[in-house]
Amino acid sequence: MRYLMNMDMKNHKMTASAESSGNDFIEILSQSGRFSFIDLHFARLVCRLAHDQDSWPLFLAALLASYVVNERRQICLDLNGLPDDFSAWLLTGDEAEVDAAIDEHLAGLQWPQQWESRLAAHAAVAGPDTAHSKRQLLILDGGRLYLQRYWDYEQRLARMISKRLLMSAMPLAELTRTLVEVAPRLVVNEVDGSLNYQAAAVCAGLRNYFTIISGGPGSGKTSIVAAIAALWLELQPQVRIALCAPTGRAQARLSSALSEEAEFLNLDDGVRERLVKLDSATIHRLLGYRPGSGFRYNHDNLLPVDLLIIDEASMVPLTLMTNLFAALSGECRVILLGDRQQLASVEAGAVLGDLSSTGAENMFSKSFAADLAFLIGDPVAASQVAAAPTSGLSIFSDHIIELKKSYRFATGCGIAKLQQAIMAPAPEMKNRLAETLNHDPSGEVSIAYLVGTATGGMESLAARLREIKIDFMGRSIPFRSYIEAPDLDTAFAMFESFRLLSPLRRGPFGVENLNRLMARAVGGIGFGRYDKGYPLMITRNASRLNLYNGDTGLVWPDSEGHLRVWFKRATGNFTAFTPLQLPAHESAFATTVHKAQGSGFQRVVLLWPDAGSTLLTREMLYTGITRAARYLEIWLPEAGSFDSLVAASAVQVKRSSGLLQALKRML
Repeated sequence: MRYLMNMDMKNHKMTASAESSGNDFIEILSQSGRFSFIDLHFARLVCRLAHDQDSWPLFLAALLASYVVNERRQICLDLNGLPDDFSAWLLTGDEAEVDAAIDEHLAGLQWPQQWESRLAAHAAVAGPDTAHSKRQLLILDGGRLYLQRYWDYEQRLARMISKRLLMSAMPLAELTRTLVEVAPRLVVNEVDGSLNYQAAAVCAGLRNYFTIISGGPGSGKTSIVAAIAALWLELQPQVRIALCAPTGRAQARLSSALSEEAEFLNLDDGVRERLVKLDSATIHRLLGYRPGSGFRYNHDNLLPVDLLIIDEASMVPLTLMTNLFAALSGECRVILLGDRQQLASVEAGAVLGDLSSTGAENMFSKSFAADLAFLIGDPVAASQVAAAPTSGLSIFSDHIIELKKSYRFATGCGIAKLQQAIMAPAPEMKNRLAETLNHDPSGEVSIAYLVGTATGGMESLAARLREIKIDFMGRSIPFRSYIEAPDLDTAFAMFESFRLLSPLRRGPFGVENLNRLMARAVGGIGFGRYDKGYPLMITRNASRLNLYNGDTGLVWPDSEGHLRVWFKRATGNFTAFTPLQLPAHESAFATTVHKAQGSGFQRVVLLWPDAGSTLLTREMLYTGITRAARYLEIWLPEAGSFDSLVAASAVQVKRSSGLLQALKRML
């Protein structure tokens, strides 16, 4: 259906007729305020290169293909998954507010008729078979519309993964020792006699060239990695193992946790020493990122690695994952670790989520069961593994392990129960959430309603911030007392035991306002960014300083009394910088839930705003609550806003991609 919109943007007057050119639609979208300059410029470029500047269907296709990548973090626009109502799809989201009159006219727009077939026939749009020959900016593949760049990234990653899936598994009989000898606690069956899937994960990581291990906090992922690395070091002492994570904080935690796990393994001193010395790095540092010139390691200069372990893989976007795989030799084994229930990357793509949802999780072949029996020395337990599927993506069998038990939280503890409540079916979710938050006998979880904050009053919030306490050395003390700690190490330990989290950056419950209020609660009026005890978080990578996005430091005096910003390294040592040396940074009393991924704190306060943002999802809530290791408080603006928690738990993020379809086609 076509409309004519005669527009007077100053007075917001538009009229519709059925005899228009495409220019009217293009003008409506251009003036709507819904799209960035980049999206609009790209759409005009596509139309201009096609010599079809009045084409409403082509302009809309190019505009939305760019928009979903930049704003909704999707790899493509799924034409077959669009709702019937164009306005219902377009007028949702966290985009800037626009004039209600413009929204009214956007609501009158319709999807182009026979849109997919018209795009497929258009010279400006290539298909998968002509993508490399036509080199168009738009690719239409199986009803999914891509920017050419992202289609190419997706195809390259699928190709590199498919090759590893097709490679023959290593017979575990080659191992010099078995898992029951090296890490017996990973072999012990569960109380009900069922298989400990940590052992299955070790088996997969040893025999496969590509493995995914997904599980929530405390599910044993680091124990598994330590066992895999130790067995490889015993089998091949010269094996080159690399560990990496998307952020500096996640990378540091991986190194620290691996050193701790090494103490629980039965190893000779030489193997233990090599295991503890395994270095971890951010992905950017591993690849040798150079601002302005890309990565040092790439398909022409491969990383010298035989086994690559990627932690917090849910945070890795498509482009970075593809660049990482491209820098590996074809014989390098890859293990992805992460939690598929967590938030996906802040950039486009959800690689771990896509690959973990094949239906082949914890599905194993007979050859896998035989290897597992050898590894754990228990054929009966190994025989419990499920049979591999006989259709669909059966190639993923043996490659995807989902760990469902948490060893961090005791059975029935509040945080574990809350985590389960969020994932519960809709009919029982609300009652389980309410029961856990309001009646937690363990005292680990609580909920608080801040009177007046929904209408802009901050007194209740500010008062509660001043009262926050932490547990330190067996005592409950005010959080703000970290600023009077006797030394930097103690101050860091106290500060890192607690964090304020929010899904949002702006607004009364956003981290910008929380940082202002918390700074006053800790240091009083006038407490500034470079005063003693002020926390700072790096927001831009600076590889030459070994500082990366997410690293957190404290302002503290050096031995001569000069204030410096100190960052704790994975080794436990500190590195100091002057404020002028630091790359871009911000206050770190409160951080977004996204920024807190890969982190854990003894106590967490999660401030949850009222409904009204598409950021309030199940993944956001799950990620926020699972940052807490021992105590969790959820603060809400008003008593009625509990429903926003329930509503968020029912909203799941779906990021369109064709990664699985590309893999299936290649396999």
